[in-house]
Amino acid sequence: MGRRKKKPYLVEGVDIVDTATKGWGIGKKDGQVIFVEHTVPGDKVDVWVNSKVKKVPKGCVQTMLAPSPDRIEPRCDHFDYCGGCKWQRLSYGKQLYFKEKQVTDAVTRIGHLDVEESFPRRPFQFPIQG
Repeated sequence: MGRRKKKPYLVEGVDIVDTATKGWGIGKKDGQVIFVEHTVPGDKVDVWVNSKVKKVPKGCVQTMLAPSPDRIEPRCDHFDYCGGCKWQRLSYGKQLYFKEKQVTDAVTRIGHLDVEESFPRRPFQFPIQG
């Protein structure tokens, strides 16, 4: 006999507080962590949980209750289908912030090193098209 597969369930009112690798949002509800795809920090959503990874629930957005003020419309027409870039839902400044935060967290957690200061950033300019 195999393991019994759990049925999907709904978690209401999840606050997305951070980002995980591959652009997933990290949501929290009553102290429980939930990975939610297609979300950005600041979103408040109802989540349809359909699987678990290492005992952490993973799901997708059932209802967007309140979008984040940092959420923007992706620039690429193929964003929802391609899967190549997961950060286009965030404003560019927030993309830089969360990418830097992930690197700093990894160096601190895995490398057991203290990161004292971050690298200075220059303003980004999109290439001129024409």
